[in-house]
Amino acid sequence: MLKKKGSEQLDIIFEAGEDLLNISKNQVIMIKNNSIKLPIIRPRTFLSYSLEFCGITNLNYKMLRFQSLGRDIRFKPETSIMTACLVKVIHTTEFSQMAQNPLKTSFQTLFNHGAHSDILLQINDEQPLLLHKCILASRSPKFNGMFSMNMIESNQSVLRVECKKPDLFKVMLQWIYCGYWKEFPVEIEDTCDLMLLADEYLIADLKQKCEEDIISKLNSNNILQILQFVEKHSNIISSMLLEKTNSMFIDDFDKIHKLNSDLEREITKVPGLMTKLFQNLHQKKIRKGRKVHFVVDDFDNQESDSDDYVRNYTQHFYQ
Repeated sequence: MLKKKGSEQLDIIFEAGEDLLNISKNQVIMIKNNSIKLPIIRPRTFLSYSLEFCGITNLNYKMLRFQSLGRDIRFKPETSIMTACLVKVIHTTEFSQMAQNPLKTSFQTLFNHGAHSDILLQINDEQPLLLHKCILASRSPKFNGMFSMNMIESNQSVLRVECKKPDLFKVMLQWIYCGYWKEFPVEIEDTCDLMLLADEYLIADLKQKCEEDIISKLNSNNILQILQFVEKHSNIISSMLLEKTNSMFIDDFDKIHKLNSDLEREITKVPGLMTKLFQNLHQKKIRKGRKVHFVVDDFDNQESDSDDYVRNYTQHFYQ
């Protein structure tokens, strides 16, 4: 660890030059003048420390400006940090303009209070929500179709929908009105369900946001669950999400296998998934100059709950 004389620890200090906001959650993350210290353990670039700060605070790096203080030379992203320093963090001009957009506040008010609403939307047996046909129809082709002259829903004052997770439906409505959500799902399973809702109601920007959130939450513990989800809904999944899940499975295969003692049985719950994954794994190892041999029985036609599904496959890696 880099230290000053007298064994004093060196830190790079990120101080909020103004209240720092997470616009998607509509909340203050850091109050002005509050700070976060990161120890300078070894020489690292300014960009590396800045990204670590954003990871800790869940702030968007592209929406922030970092101003180095107490130095004659401004830090560049590639600058190597070896001495203690203070960095003032503020929002970019673009972010400030977005945050001050009065339309967002106005539409949030419409969503919260239902002023001048012309439709009641009831999710399962919950209290009906006061909403606006024109807003729903403009953001969702499915809602637009419901309110067309030839549909039964167009003449109803109450629109009833069934949803296993009403809270997720409300998150979708929040997005329709404001283009963001106050409380995005924490669990990756809920994000997947929200993505399916966005696809059903043809809300492309919400679907894309869900996929980005799923990718950000991928880890060795949930990758198998997401692989099954992606393969099951492959007809609506983007190539980006498909590539990310396959890539993580291949890169972290050893760790994933240790965490899932019944890996093969889980994979075969989705017919054809194991073949696809191991083909990708085989191709990647070949590209790296390794020899990989798989001996895999014919399992595509086996029932997932049958004891006959077990495959004997071997892997041999040679540098």
